Amino acid sequence: MDDAFRDALSQINKPAPHELITGFKEKMTFIKTRYKHSEKNVRSCLAGLSPTPTLLELLTAAFVINGGILFKHGPTPDEEEDDDKELSQLIQEIEGLSSHEIEEPDPH
Repeated sequence: MDDAFRDALSQINKPAPHELITGFKEKMTFIKTRYKHSEKNVRSCLAGLSPTPTLLELLTAAFVINGGILFKHGPTPDEEEDDDKELSQLIQEIEGLSSHEIEEPDPH
């Protein structure tokens, strides 16, 4: 199928591929270990998955773990540009400091 969305809809209630399930469970275990505040939700999701979870089950678990957020948001292009400018300015300042040797006082 050439339509990724329609293809996913046709697959959503079928068992997810084994590799996807394995990677998903590994990621959930990592989240449980790394982010202690998510441990209860991870345990709930893992316990709720059927032995051969569907794509819908995996997506629902991801939705629960992400706090109901459908999309992860990053900085806007303007914010990204500002960050780049600040980083460039910081690098220039550091280079300026390193190019000026600090004179050591004569110990005598």
